[in-house]
Amino acid sequence: MNRSRPHRLAFRASDDELTTIRNKQKLYGLTQQELCLQSILNSKIYTTDLSGIKEFIPQLKRVGNNLNQIVHVCNCGYEPLYEKVSKELRELEIIWQLLKQYLAKQA
Repeated sequence: MNRSRPHRLAFRASDDELTTIRNKQKLYGLTQQELCLQSILNSKIYTTDLSGIKEFIPQLKRVGNNLNQIVHVCNCGYEPLYEKVSKELRELEIIWQLLKQYLAKQA
């Protein structure tokens, strides 16, 4: 056991991720431990709080359900009411604008 590093860490990786790790090891001439430590300790981590997006999910689900009903009516051979389609598209546009504003504040 290395006395200066007594703690052991382990993680899982997909086949593609493992291939990428191995390729970077060869490219930089580092061991897996050296590559992981340098990547973690010397990289800047960017995080974004997306918890505010949760308020948009019920609205989007409702609009999605309404649009599915309109599509079902069309597939049954009936003409959908233009007013209903327009209303849902306006609602979707409002939600989209609110979502863009929220994401712009996060940047």
